Amino acid sequence: MKPELQKLNKKNIEELFHANYRRLCVMAVRYVDDIEVAKDLVQGLFAHLLYKYEQIQLKTSLEAYAVRSVKHLCITYLRRQKSQKIVYQTDDLPEMTFDPYGLIDDQNQRLEMYAKLHAALKKLPPERCKIFLMSNVEGFSYAEIAEKNGISVNTVKTQIKKAYSTLRAELSVNAIVCLILFFRINDL
Repeated sequence: MKPELQKLNKKNIEELFHANYRRLCVMAVRYVDDIEVAKDLVQGLFAHLLYKYEQIQLKTSLEAYAVRSVKHLCITYLRRQKSQKIVYQTDDLPEMTFDPYGLIDDQNQRLEMYAKLHAALKKLPPERCKIFLMSNVEGFSYAEIAEKNGISVNTVKTQIKKAYSTLRAELSVNAIVCLILFFRINDL
């Protein structure tokens, strides 16, 4: 015959809190390794018990129920933390805003870089220049460029790679990136 289970009421929850709060927090810290999180989880359990005590049907003692509940709350917390790290790992990066005009401080510098890019592009063979501009300024995919020019996708890749190589020799990498972004933003 089973011993009679404790009836859940506010008085029993309060007694459990005073008798076991510290022990439950210590248990939670072993799982989550953070005292503040552990306290929050245990306090959340007691808040839940006080709010829903009339609806909870115990099949074990209140103390065993609390221990099992804290364990489950800790495991759930750790799972959520793990999934948030995977999904939101970029949240730790500083916020960046994109201002294409802020990349180049004044109008004269913009014009100078624009002239340098055009001079460097003129040094490319005409077909390579056309392919490079279709990809980086007009935004066509390699497959679209290949189809429009009657060449293979590998030829497009090779031509763009060679164009970048020439431009790197003529310009700094930052100048190439800034100007390509500048062209794309201005075409929108």
